[in-house]
Amino acid sequence: MSDHSVVDLDEIMFSRYATNAYLKFVEQVGSALSAAGLMPRDPKNVPLEQGRLEADGTLTIFVELPTGIEVAMNVPKGHWAWARRQ
Repeated sequence: MSDHSVVDLDEIMFSRYATNAYLKFVEQVGSALSAAGLMPRDPKNVPLEQGRLEADGTLTIFVELPTGIEVAMNVPKGHWAWARRQ
């Protein structure tokens, strides 16, 4: 993981494009990890996603699974904004 700021995703708003891309990403990656036996069987064992602010203004949505695998998706600048001013 990089040294960039980790943020709570409850403080972020996403564009419709980013939301749709994320839902598709989760479905595809979740299916692939499940098929490979790398996804916990019980969803309660999957931690909540977090956000990581990157130096170029993008936001990385990530989660580290109990298996140690980090699953991450980059949200382009302009497709996310603060819900509350920081």
